[in-house]
Amino acid sequence: MRKEGGALIALEGIDGAGKSTQINRLSRWLREQNVNVYVTSEPTNRKWGAVIRNFSRSGRRIHAV
Repeated sequence: MRKEGGALIALEGIDGAGKSTQINRLSRWLREQNVNVYVTSEPTNRKWGAVIRNFSRSGRRIHAV
């Protein structure tokens, strides 16, 4: 089985900058071009995002092992 290359596209910006609008437009256009698209987002509204937020709010440091 031959696999073709892919691309990772990351959109960054402050809250309210229009990232969601732009990723929706881009993913719609790519799908119209018959490109497989998988859209993800930071885990800020999920379990691990909450863990990271709690660490930062408490002043505790996160240490990599």
